[in-house]
Amino acid sequence: GQLPRSYRATLALGFERVMFPRAYSETVEAHAKKLSLDESFIYAIIRQESVFNPKAISGAGARGLMQLMPATARMEARRLGSSYLNGKDRKDLQRRSQSRSELLQPETNIPLGIHHVYSLLKRYRNPLYILTAYNASPSTTEKWQKKLAAKDSLVFMERIPYNETNAYVKLVMRNYFYYKRWYEESASLPYLDALLPDHLRNLVDNKNSAKKKAL
Repeated sequence: GQLPRSYRATLALGFERVMFPRAYSETVEAHAKKLSLDESFIYAIIRQESVFNPKAISGAGARGLMQLMPATARMEARRLGSSYLNGKDRKDLQRRSQSRSELLQPETNIPLGIHHVYSLLKRYRNPLYILTAYNASPSTTEKWQKKLAAKDSLVFMERIPYNETNAYVKLVMRNYFYYKRWYEESASLPYLDALLPDHLRNLVDNKNSAKKKAL
């Protein structure tokens, strides 16, 4: 359950980081950087998927920190490019992706999971659709894109018909906000800004531009 606000207020400054850790930071940040992904978004996904338990296995068979299905892991292994991993490391990861037990190892799970997020970003260009595809599947996401017919990302999010996916998207974005707030106090929130309607996004962009000019 959640800690009451009155109790949280009595805790030492920085205690929130215990609840939102950045475990496996060296591996996460090195691989996220290669693909120009926001590492806070990756931490947000890992926290929601496994709470940083590398041995987590779901009832459906998803495995490890980023809860990869074995078929998804094998698919991403085939997609790995030379700009992401050199030839030797790429072949080694492709070999390890064939083993279900290897998917419980952070050095296997994280690079494949991050590449999966990257593949979804290239496909959808929107963090909302990345998360629905990650949780419910790309085919389901595309069905919802047609059926829900919501140009506004926030409206689409509220209309997601699967309760689990609806909650999942909101919780990952909450996690992302907290990672940014507690580890990068002055950081921008590009993955949250991307969900805003155009008129609100333009307002945010104008405010950010004014701040930069004032510095």
